[in-house]
Amino acid sequence: MKLCTASSRAKQVIGLTMVVVLLSTTLPAYAQYTVEKKDYPAKRQLSKLARGLANILSGWTEIPKEIYVQSKESDTLGRIVFAGPVVGIGKALARTATGFFETVTFFLPIPEEYAPIIEPEYVF
Repeated sequence: MKLCTASSRAKQVIGLTMVVVLLSTTLPAYAQYTVEKKDYPAKRQLSKLARGLANILSGWTEIPKEIYVQSKESDTLGRIVFAGPVVGIGKALARTATGFFETVTFFLPIPEEYAPIIEPEYVF
């Protein structure tokens, strides 16, 4: 007496279907598994390098940003025309110099744990 009268092709399809069903039952358990994100020194070093390069390239944007900030804080023309650019140039020089420092020393943990020197880290 034969138990299974199906062809070999049908047996393959049934077997493959059973494997797919069994493997798909593990997907919910796998979806709950989270990978622990570790903070490696190399990652912090590259972040410091990227921050330094970004500040070098975007330091000049402190000037129009500060003109805008001064115009929002005061309606006096003198403050917008004179204080905005002067403060902006000072901040632009500080941000660009900080960018050069961070780019040159990206491999050193200066300051502690590669923390940003200037706040906010980026102009934007």
